[in-house]
Amino acid sequence: MADSPPPPAAAVCETPPANLLDNGAAMDLLAVCLSTEGSRETRLKKLLVETLLRVPDAEALAISCNQWDTRERKLSLVYHKVAPRSSSEAERYEPLHAPELRSALNTFNDRLDDAIHAHADRPFSSLACDFVEDCGHDPEEWRRRFFDPMGVGEVRVFSRINSDNRMVSLSAPLLTGAPDLNESSQLLLRMVAKLIDATVGGEGLAELKSNRRFGLSKAQQPVFNLAIEGLTEKQIALRLHRSPHTIHSHLRSIYRNFKVNSRAELLALHLDSNLGK
Repeated sequence: MADSPPPPAAAVCETPPANLLDNGAAMDLLAVCLSTEGSRETRLKKLLVETLLRVPDAEALAISCNQWDTRERKLSLVYHKVAPRSSSEAERYEPLHAPELRSALNTFNDRLDDAIHAHADRPFSSLACDFVEDCGHDPEEWRRRFFDPMGVGEVRVFSRINSDNRMVSLSAPLLTGAPDLNESSQLLLRMVAKLIDATVGGEGLAELKSNRRFGLSKAQQPVFNLAIEGLTEKQIALRLHRSPHTIHSHLRSIYRNFKVNSRAELLALHLDSNLGK
């Protein structure tokens, strides 16, 4: 088989790393994620709802996690969650994750494979219909088939592909006739896409917890692990069977070590650095 063409340049654009620590809205969202207790689905819903409050030009947001099968050359849905601005609109956006749409995406397998390899571990942004056109398909047919029933003219997608070929995407459907998201909204959504795995999916936290290059003592390491999972000082003390005073002391030392003042700043620091990738 001939070599595949390069990944679509016009449709898929790599985005510069977004610095969480310098963005107040992103830090607020990170703090919300760290303080939300419950299942992954609970955290997903909370993250989406809180993000919508800060992105006034988006009518809905959707998170999806897909696994790219390198042998079968297709995407398989791992999980998804949709949050509309109005709860009455929930069913409207469910087609974003319909099997028919996934099957259509898998007809782009050569380009998807190229994109998976070209953008591994780097965030990128795309407009869905631009990507469809660059893959040699008719974007108007795509709109009629998948977007018109939702009243959507386009979808802005922010994605990150991990080293295990897992693609996590944050999608913002744009109503027919509506302009693209403004720059500040796009910047915030790029940051939210960066948070998803670390604060909801768990992979980013696992990488941080397994990394022993941070100069933490044996006693501080489990406190650090639980703090970035969102546990309070009291909860950490109960989990580790230590006094709240001891946990408070360990956390103060950890914060001084990294020159931060909170759990949110601690996690953001590592997500903003090579250590947190």
